[in-house]
Amino acid sequence: MTVFVNGVQQGSLSLGAAQCLANINGNGTDGGGGLNLASTGRDAAGEYTATWTIPMADAFHTVQVTVENAGARMGRTDGRLAGSTSIETMDNTFANVDVDCMVAVFGTRS
Repeated sequence: MTVFVNGVQQGSLSLGAAQCLANINGNGTDGGGGLNLASTGRDAAGEYTATWTIPMADAFHTVQVTVENAGARMGRTDGRLAGSTSIETMDNTFANVDVDCMVAVFGTRS
């Protein structure tokens, strides 16, 4: 599928299964079960980076973050690059907290 923003072609997306998966422990280590995952790391409290073995074609892709802790209320992507994704996990006051999270990336790999 070709994607356009304001009439300008931005890239294309492959429909289907996730191209990258990461299971990140609250301390930033790899929780196992990843797909196309080179490494994970903790940058600060509630801030993580997942680096992909085969990068996405560009920064135009979809990232889904799921948190696995009753104390965390939200997980979001803080930055999308072709080769990595930055993730934040927050509690109900929007303060960053260390919790396990899962990340799925959908789009076209390079």
